[in-house]
Formats: sequence, structure tokens, C-alpha cells
Amino acid sequence: MHNFILASSHEGVIGYNGHLPWNLPEEYQYFLNNIKDADAIVMARDTFRALGEKPIMDCPHFILTHFPKSDTKNIRFISSLSSPNFLSTQNIWYIGGRSIYESIDTIKPDRVYLTKVKVDIPKVGDNVVCLSPSFFESLYRDYHLSESSHSIILDRETDEKVECQFMIWDKNF
Repeated sequence: MHNFILASSHEGVIGYNGHLPWNLPEEYQYFLNNIKDADAIVMARDTFRALGEKPIMDCPHFILTHFPKSDTKNIRFISSLSSPNFLSTQNIWYIGGRSIYESIDTIKPDRVYLTKVKVDIPKVGDNVVCLSPSFFESLYRDYHLSESSHSIILDRETDEKVECQFMIWDKNF
């Protein structure tokens, strides 16, 4: 099973200054709980950098990059998402960033776990990473919403309450 998992603002912002634009421990715990049984995790180089360049689970991590480094125990560098090293793995989680998510039409994940975070982040500047409208067009066209819940979470940096919508989208067959 191939799964995307991501959080975005309502405007599609997924990153700010190389990190998430919010500090929501409960949302991060939701992320960890979902990927805990991963057989493999796939992410882009910038996401790997933002996570401290170390594995977040005890499973193979595939890092998509134009400049591969030497592989280590659980870290493998790949230059293409069609790498046969992880396509046969049963439970694959794609965790970011934009280049991964915008390959939705190529990867065709079975499920998309999308948390919409109700915050206002300007979509301008080199330090802001946004999903293109084509990601959402593909999501709304090829997937149906199977689960949705809401929660109010305290942002640890701003001390403000933030509304989050946790959604699971299943692929239309």
C-alpha cells in the first residue's frame, strides 16, 4: 500500500523557512501514529534535511535527490521515484516534500492523509513552499473523502489555538 501523508494550510502552504509553518505536537503525533508500521519511508532531500538527516522510524528511508550520498543502514539515496528498491515493499509512506506530493499522478497512492491547518501564511517569497493547484485537482478528481475529523490544537510557538481537519482520501477504483 502506498500512502501520502501531509499537512497544509488552506492555501496549500506546506513549508516555511525549511520547516513546517506551525508547531502542533498533536498533529505530529498523528503523523507518527500513522507511519509507525511503515515498511519504507520516502521523502525528498529538503524534507530529510528538515528532519535532521536521520531516520524517524526503524525501516528503510529512501531520499529522493539529484546528488546521492553513500547509503547507510536505513538510509538509501535515490534519483528517481521508480526505484525498484521500494516499489515492492508493502506499506510505503511518502512524507514530503512538494516534489513527492506533486508526483501524485505518477505514484497514484492508495491513500492520502491530509491535515488542513487553518492558519494564514502568505504564499509569497522564496522561503514559502506551496503545493500547486494540480495536486488538489488530482486529489479531488481521483480520490474520495473516506474519513474526516476536526480538532483544535495549541500551536507551541504562537500559543494560539489552531483548527485542524484530519482527512483520509481513498483512491477511486
